[in-house]
Amino acid sequence: MSDVRRRRVLGGLAALCGGLLMGRRTLARERWSVYFDDTFPPYNFRDGDRFSGMDLEIVQAILGRIGVDWEFRTLPWPRVLAALDRGDADVVVQMVGVPARFERYLMVGPFRTGQTVLAVPKESRLVFSGLDSLHGRTVGTVRGFLYTPDFDAARGFTREESVSVAQSLRKLVTGGVDAVVGDRVALAWVARREGLGDRIRFLPTVLAEVPRYIALPRGREEKAARLAQGLEMIRQDGTLARIIARWRDEV
Repeated sequence: MSDVRRRRVLGGLAALCGGLLMGRRTLARERWSVYFDDTFPPYNFRDGDRFSGMDLEIVQAILGRIGVDWEFRTLPWPRVLAALDRGDADVVVQMVGVPARFERYLMVGPFRTGQTVLAVPKESRLVFSGLDSLHGRTVGTVRGFLYTPDFDAARGFTREESVSVAQSLRKLVTGGVDAVVGDRVALAWVARREGLGDRIRFLPTVLAEVPRYIALPRGREEKAARLAQGLEMIRQDGTLARIIARWRDEV
């Protein structure tokens, strides 16, 4: 084969390979980073060597419906928020819908609603008739979490921060706090898994029905619109309701 012909053949092969690579890049799906705190079962948590949870399953269903792959990244909640502020996170699961967050981030949803309640030791005589009932008490919270506007702004009681719901409940049953505030499903789930279910009870008053949202950094309106479209799709076909019902049946 002459040098001229050899160059032509090699050039043709290079062009063909380049075209195949371009086609492969065209067909490749997007991959979004999904940040969350893995200490909030049954919504998002580490189960052995994998991540699991109601909210993670919901996000996976949404992203799958709009043709997007995902990469899970877990950090303590304050660092999750910092990643969102820096724009490192494409998506953060899950956010309480308070006004300051609507101003700061793009909020998609709500995709579910939770009840914020108070858990107390089973033998506790605390009667709750409003936040004033907590005067002089110590209430367990999780660092970085928001609860309700009234609770977050209230004074007259001490907040005892923990790094997780489980740690907060352990303080409750050992007398470190008088009550723990949180999502009813999360508190019940963790109490059962920690073997504390028969040592706590929930006060009957619901502090708030709290909508939960998926957050994106400002400037990613196109992604937020697609995420909202995917959420509506799984809402309409019943996928969202089935995921929520299956997880809540396990509490």
